[in-house]
Amino acid sequence: MRTTASVVSKTVITELVLAVDGNLTLDIGEREEATVTKMRITYRDAEVAAIAYDTIEHGEPSSAVVHPDFIDKPDAWPYWARALVNNHRPA
Repeated sequence: MRTTASVVSKTVITELVLAVDGNLTLDIGEREEATVTKMRITYRDAEVAAIAYDTIEHGEPSSAVVHPDFIDKPDAWPYWARALVNNHRPA
């Protein structure tokens, strides 16, 4: 017996880790900022699925993520994060 199948759907997951140079910061609270050292972007096909940051807060390593409610609202992200997401978006 021969089985045949055809592709119905294909999803490509791309995960990037970007080393961040410069003095990019995230607001982490009232009048507080964290320095970003890395940005992790996960794309599902060409759409952003997740964003995470490695940061330094008060001299200590930490991390932050974009809440799922805001992942599809790039106007809520820092301007530099929008630029990095768009510059590295898979074709």
